[in-house]
Amino acid sequence: MLGKFTEDSPIDNIVFSCFDNMAARKLLFNKWFSYQNEKTTEYRKENPKEINIFIDGRMTAEGIQVFVVRSLEEAEVYSKTLFDDSEIEDAMCSYKATCQTGTMIASLMSVVFLNHVANKLTGINIREVPFAMEYDNAMMDYKTYKYYEYRI
Repeated sequence: MLGKFTEDSPIDNIVFSCFDNMAARKLLFNKWFSYQNEKTTEYRKENPKEINIFIDGRMTAEGIQVFVVRSLEEAEVYSKTLFDDSEIEDAMCSYKATCQTGTMIASLMSVVFLNHVANKLTGINIREVPFAMEYDNAMMDYKTYKYYEYRI
């Protein structure tokens, strides 16, 4: 898609959210979630291997958060992570992102997507797909959470 994401923009089953603001992130999630909720139980039974996933990557110069939504339960917890842009302290322009953090978040988002696809196609949950991942560059501290473990 080219241009700004709006309420009229198209949506699909697989979404990677990489916005630099919460308003766009919230719009994208709500649109994806509504699209998923339009599917009937019959449709879902007929398409058990359909890939439906929302992956949200958030980063600063030295930190990463990745959220993965694949179910109603995860959507409920994820929606609580959305907040108003005014709650974010503005960082210096040159310290909003670093190439190593950008590379790392792209890698994590790709791996979690591929793990989800592998699980769906095999019908066996053999690969890890956490609800949330956090990484702090300075401390080299990496954490993963299931949706029921994540505390806001």
